Amino acid sequence: RRPAGTDVKLKEAIIRYMIAGTKDLPKDAAEPPEHVSNARKHLEELRKLDPKLVASSEKNFFLN
Repeated sequence: RRPAGTDVKLKEAIIRYMIAGTKDLPKDAAEPPEHVSNARKHLEELRKLDPKLVASSEKNFFLN
């Protein structure tokens, strides 16, 4: 058995990973790299599945 809250923490980690992927834009890129486009697409899919969790993760996500 998994400890309580493990599923939510795992989902939050995946969402944060996708958010980080959308921010990984080279300054001189004319178009976003494939991994950025993929991260955006997957983040939108996750947003449709669980909009509250994605919104919460975005609110609490900080990237230096």
